[in-house]
Amino acid sequence: MVRVASAVTTPIPCNIFFNGTNTVQIAWNACPGESYVLQTTTNLAQPWQSGATLMTTSNSIYRSFPITISQFFKVVKLDTDGPEVYQTSPFDGAIGISAQASIRAWLRDESGINTNSIALTVGTNQPVTLSDPRLLYATGVLTYTPGTNEFLGTNGQMVTVNLSTADILGNRTTNFIWSFQLGLAPTLSPNVVFLGAGGGGLCNLTLVATNGDYFTFAYKGSCCVADGMQLVDTNLYTGYTRTVLSFTNHAASNTVVALTRPTKLAELLQAGTLSSGSFVELTNSASGNYHPMDRQLNVGIPLQYNFNLAQVLYENGPFLIETTAQRRRKN
Repeated sequence: MVRVASAVTTPIPCNIFFNGTNTVQIAWNACPGESYVLQTTTNLAQPWQSGATLMTTSNSIYRSFPITISQFFKVVKLDTDGPEVYQTSPFDGAIGISAQASIRAWLRDESGINTNSIALTVGTNQPVTLSDPRLLYATGVLTYTPGTNEFLGTNGQMVTVNLSTADILGNRTTNFIWSFQLGLAPTLSPNVVFLGAGGGGLCNLTLVATNGDYFTFAYKGSCCVADGMQLVDTNLYTGYTRTVLSFTNHAASNTVVALTRPTKLAELLQAGTLSSGSFVELTNSASGNYHPMDRQLNVGIPLQYNFNLAQVLYENGPFLIETTAQRRRKN
């Protein structure tokens, strides 16, 4: 017999088969590598008696049990694993992460997390524990927030995070590792001109009039417009992106008429980099005045999108196809 009273146990559905004599078979679905105990009793008012711990190597297991009197059976799974990290942010393999982004890990365990055992290592820095104000654990979520003027690394650097922790039974999860890449350094393209205050640089253009695809601009100094130039007006309500196909310079009046076409987002991304942190969510104005663009823009731009892979793909009677989240093994 083994004692399991000090461990956390989870009852497992099982099936009992009787061979017609004095032997029954108890079978259940199992997770390879997990530990189970078959418990019996002849009186539900009395303590359960536990057999030997069973370590499974397949997804199905059964045990034969001789009976001479009325008996009850129960299969329980022992909690012998350390805490599970079932989600991270940034996720493993993410790219373009801000150098000052918060790092989060979602933890769970049947017996509970021993918060004194938590140690998080970011990059080549020293491990931090909950005694460090940058690290917080609440409602199952561990959050590391870089301090003021602190950065996770340099532009484009791969950052590796290492997490170690234990549950209240002493089962440890060590060296749970995930990595992500910080955003690249901004790339300024000489072929992209941002219109408006402070954005024009040496090519200071002011829109005067439009006629279909013809855009007339006023400029100071010399004309800077060139074929293929991408003109970007960053006004959130009236902005536009246009690519210059051809142009006519009227030097006497310091104006230029450009034949343009709409610029594709992919063309802008190819010419430069995109900073997700620069996006602004539009809402109706505080004054209550309705702008026709509000209906299109007040939902904002969902830059972060999660798709739950654990879901039923098809179900028809007894036929079921579903995807389930893979449990990451712990060292």
